[in-house]
Amino acid sequence: LATIGLYNVGRYQACQQLLDQSHHLFQYGQLPASLRRIRAMCLLHLGVLSEAQLEAERLVQAEPNVDNILALIDIHLHRGDLIQIAAVAQRLHN
Repeated sequence: LATIGLYNVGRYQACQQLLDQSHHLFQYGQLPASLRRIRAMCLLHLGVLSEAQLEAERLVQAEPNVDNILALIDIHLHRGDLIQIAAVAQRLHN
């Protein structure tokens, strides 16, 4: 809950740090999808685009749902990668 609050008020560094420090609290030491998505978006806002993209791609591979795919599209949009946006958007169409 604290991570969502930190994200919502724009404290992306604090949010990312909290997520990175608390992954061991979850089953198999891995954050649930919703928190992994928030972590990717924090990285995006912090300008760590390649790591944000990698996190979002892993998330889409693990759970290819609309929310995860849209997060990946958002990251590609910030990178200006229209080819990847089209490729990922195709997944939504299928």
